[in-house]
Amino acid sequence: MSESNGQAESVKNIIIGTAGHIDHGKTTLISALTGEDTDRLKEEKERGISIDLGFTDLKLSESIRAGIIDAPGHEKFVKNMLAGAGGVDLALLVIAADEGVMPQTREHLAILELLSVERGVIAVSKTDTVDDEWLELVVSDIRDQLQDSFLAEAPLVKVSGVEKQGLDQLKNKLLEQAEKIPAKDAESSTYMPVDRVFTLKGYGTIVTGTLFSGTLKTGENLSLFPREKEVRIRSLQVHNEQRDTALPGERVGVNLAGIDRGEVERGDVLAEPGSLTSTRFIDCRLNLLPSAPLILEHGTRIRFHIGAREVIGRAYMIDKEEIFPGESGLVQYRLEEKVVARHLEDYVVRRYSPVTTIGGGEVIESNPPRRKKLDEEAARELEIKEQGSPAERLTLHLELSEAPLSRSEIKKELGFSQTRLNGLLEKLEKEKRIVRLDRYQDPRWMEFSIYEELRGEIESKLSDYHSRYPLRRGVSRAELRSQISYRANINELREITEIMEKEGRLDLEDEYISLDGFEVEFFDEAEKLKEKILEEFEKDKFTPPDRQDLGEKYGQEYGENLLSEVINALEEKNDLTRVAENIYFSTEAVKLAQKRLREYLQENESIEVAEFRDILNSSRKYSLPLLEYFDQKGFTIRKGDKRYLSGEKSR
Repeated sequence: MSESNGQAESVKNIIIGTAGHIDHGKTTLISALTGEDTDRLKEEKERGISIDLGFTDLKLSESIRAGIIDAPGHEKFVKNMLAGAGGVDLALLVIAADEGVMPQTREHLAILELLSVERGVIAVSKTDTVDDEWLELVVSDIRDQLQDSFLAEAPLVKVSGVEKQGLDQLKNKLLEQAEKIPAKDAESSTYMPVDRVFTLKGYGTIVTGTLFSGTLKTGENLSLFPREKEVRIRSLQVHNEQRDTALPGERVGVNLAGIDRGEVERGDVLAEPGSLTSTRFIDCRLNLLPSAPLILEHGTRIRFHIGAREVIGRAYMIDKEEIFPGESGLVQYRLEEKVVARHLEDYVVRRYSPVTTIGGGEVIESNPPRRKKLDEEAARELEIKEQGSPAERLTLHLELSEAPLSRSEIKKELGFSQTRLNGLLEKLEKEKRIVRLDRYQDPRWMEFSIYEELRGEIESKLSDYHSRYPLRRGVSRAELRSQISYRANINELREITEIMEKEGRLDLEDEYISLDGFEVEFFDEAEKLKEKILEEFEKDKFTPPDRQDLGEKYGQEYGENLLSEVINALEEKNDLTRVAENIYFSTEAVKLAQKRLREYLQENESIEVAEFRDILNSSRKYSLPLLEYFDQKGFTIRKGDKRYLSGEKSR
């Protein structure tokens, strides 16, 4: 019978993970507790040991339900244990009474501590195989060996899976610890590392995993990372029951549509489209175990474990020359395959060869730039990203960005839920720590000091421009954008310059931008040249000199650059009007020609080029481009060789 969504949402879900040495009775104990055999592989049943992860569930109370991950104990299969350990909330450390603490007991315990597991129960198994005196010695030794671990004060229960002794007490102790574990975050983005993949006839591809955060819903479209393959949830199963919705902390089986078995593997992550960045570079805090058999040096080859994935890579120091056992440092991992990771997600590192667990820590930044050794600035940034508040992290992220960022870009990089991000953006805007740009596009944000620096840079660039080109009224928005260091798009720059205009810092005219109060002024040689050019145009109104004529007459004396600047400035000041390439008239002459053309067409229906030439006492060289100019402006309409006064201009 299906469990309703209402019932599911009222239950707290946790994950119990077993840990312990090979043949210490973990699987037998879980079978006794739940009635389920988690050894599913033929080889496991033949050899009598667990090789891969096993899964089942246990109802601890009406309000708490546990998914159980049964991890293999053999040292050869620690990587399989790691694949399931990432989502564990509560450790069940199983230690056999006839052997006590063994090497894999210690390694499993170290892994759980590195993955930030804080609670657990110790089960001393196989008590039916030893006498009471031996049992008490073993229990005392266990307490001594675990005194510096997170299980130092953990409840200890003596059990026998074979004889089914101590099971009720064990279940009660698990319940006591489970009640102290906070509920999972259903509001955050969906994040489910895949730890098992298989197919069923008639269903297709099925993946399983622990839902770390968010929810899963039937019919929902998600992406499978790091390959960013789009998939659709065909159906969901939780604890062998069909569901419409899966909640955080649950073990979930997901039937996927849109993907073949060969396109998904253990370690992939099911998440919302666009919510994660696939990368080979990750910056992390690394805590090297005191028992680590090496000093970690720059470029050491390692095995990186995150979620359910193992990837080979190298560790590069950021804030130290090397890291000694028991020490901590900032490290950039450069991996051989892409992974995805969330901020402060736990990970484990194992030595490349011989393989053993050497440390772990938390992810600080996914997809960072390549870091240098002993990079003090990078270390400062990473410490804020590691220890700072959400507001500090968001502000720093915008400060380091080369361009304004959208809501989806921020969410992707920082991993905030939509609700939290919206609240942070609103708060930081009110505090004037960030600036929102949304006049001509969807909202994007800048850090406030970067915004102020950009405004200062705009003023500086304009001041330089006015000094270099005193005869130009300003710079175009596109040219200004190419000169500034910050990568604002044209809409963002438009909004910023409009704000600066309202503040009295800039003047915007047409597409030109200038400093407030700037006026084109002709000094010295430019003033002399200007007067001579205007005299030329006044002298021969309808047969003016073209650009080539002016160059031949004044280019050598004043220089071609100054000549071009003065002509352009006269055009911008509306003293000259360009009617065609290299052909100018005085603006007064254009108005006079337009007046004569109107008068002629008001008396005559149409005009041809020769007639217009005669009216102006000019030549075809000038009269034709002038007529085409009036066509372009909509003053006249051309039909064949004749021009007519346009309807709007006939009055």
